[in-house]
Amino acid sequence: IMENNTWHGNNNGVNTTITLEGAEWQGDNTAQATTVTLDSSATWKGYNIANDFALNLNNSVWYKTGTSTIANLNGTNGIVDMTTGSGDVTVSNYEGNVVVLYGHTIIDADSISTGNKAVVVNGGNFTISEADAGSQIILRTDSSGLNLAVDAEYTEKNLVNATLAALANKLYYTEYSDTVKNLSGKVEIAEGLTSVAKSLRIEDITFDKANNGQGQYEYTKLYPEEQLPGSSNI
Repeated sequence: IMENNTWHGNNNGVNTTITLEGAEWQGDNTAQATTVTLDSSATWKGYNIANDFALNLNNSVWYKTGTSTIANLNGTNGIVDMTTGSGDVTVSNYEGNVVVLYGHTIIDADSISTGNKAVVVNGGNFTISEADAGSQIILRTDSSGLNLAVDAEYTEKNLVNATLAALANKLYYTEYSDTVKNLSGKVEIAEGLTSVAKSLRIEDITFDKANNGQGQYEYTKLYPEEQLPGSSNI
């Protein structure tokens, strides 16, 4: 059903090609060998459970609502919003550049170095099995509950770094090795989660080949001058 430039309904037609330009699709894909192309600010809100599913995101947004497997994901300034549903995304082959959006929650924790706070990044993992050379990805969250000021307390700076590290941990690049490094990744904290939100902090992701290529953001905790790193209070 197409209404006000929005298509409501699931796709269950095998070998289907769906192209949306500046329009919206609200529904899920359950059909094999489907290709979906979103152009010119088009959006898709749904999930995929079928094999041989290809998704092209060209200046467009996928609002993921459930666990999804993507055979081929090609992005040109594409956005995957992980805040709209639970579950992981697994991509067999990745090409281009995509921003993946995550929300986060600040919780109480027994950690003096972060002001007795901790961060939980909400949403599933984003796993890429293989990537074409030169591919890029950014994992972004907003700045809610975080103080990114230059003169912030050391505990607040540690909490920001912990947020970046937790965000990086959501990404897996499984083919990563000493000789295969086709994907470069970054973690980012922005003012908000819109495409035009101002970036406040962005850092490089490294990949741990011993742990299925899990993303890492490595940092050194900050401490006040009077407190030694070996203290039992840290």
